[in-house]
Amino acid sequence: MGLKNSPITGKIKVLKLVISVIAILMLISCTGLSKKWLSTASHGNYGIIFHEENSLNSLRWGYGIIYSKEKKQPLVVNIINNVELYKSFSHTAFSYMHDANFKSDEQANNLDYKSGDYVIGQMAFSHPTYEGGYEAKKEFYYFSNTCPQNKNFNKYVWKQVETEVLKKDCTVLTGPVFLDSNNERTKKPVAVLGKSKIWIPSHFFVIVITGGNNWDNIKTWALLLPNTDIDTISPDYSTTIEDIENKTGLTFLYYLSEDLQKKLKPIKNDWKIFVNN
Repeated sequence: MGLKNSPITGKIKVLKLVISVIAILMLISCTGLSKKWLSTASHGNYGIIFHEENSLNSLRWGYGIIYSKEKKQPLVVNIINNVELYKSFSHTAFSYMHDANFKSDEQANNLDYKSGDYVIGQMAFSHPTYEGGYEAKKEFYYFSNTCPQNKNFNKYVWKQVETEVLKKDCTVLTGPVFLDSNNERTKKPVAVLGKSKIWIPSHFFVIVITGGNNWDNIKTWALLLPNTDIDTISPDYSTTIEDIENKTGLTFLYYLSEDLQKKLKPIKNDWKIFVNN
């Protein structure tokens, strides 16, 4: 009698299933999220956790993403930039396109931007990847990698951020922030765009991490940028990772030790130091 359909094989399959379930339960228990929807992104970003229904995580060739089907945009994306690779990077521009990983009614489209009130803001900046080639370049132009941005903000401030981070070896986390008139995180849209009713962010956050896997050399910079008619990055926009966590509901750096998290998250480093390094 062969082993393929033997009672022993059946028991092994059951044992593997039990071990898998135990592992999942241990993960949920350790993160303290046993009663909450858990989305994670782990594209070399030192760990992100977010818990909200209708949010999904997905990995691309060049970035990781946690996506909100309700807000119809990414909640956070991350990239890892390599300066040596970027020096020989041949940029290819595409028209923004539907992401097959999500349904059409779960993401924006070109008609939503027809009024011209807002422009398409790319969250994961186009940068070179080790693999993926042409397809990797295309993925930066999925609507799932975009948010509505004020014209001047996109043209000047967001472009400044992109230019500076792509000059450095670093991990970059970006995403929208939704605050009400009292500067409090809101669960309802303050304003929406187009027939798709895309939530319009009040702000955008940027977190930059340098130092790679050398824990002693890790440094962080954080920005909270108003999605308004601004053209420069004021020193007032520098903030802490802790502040961004409070304003977004995201948890960052959970792969790091608790001691290192406690050290890094409250620090407010001047953006100019990052730019001038």
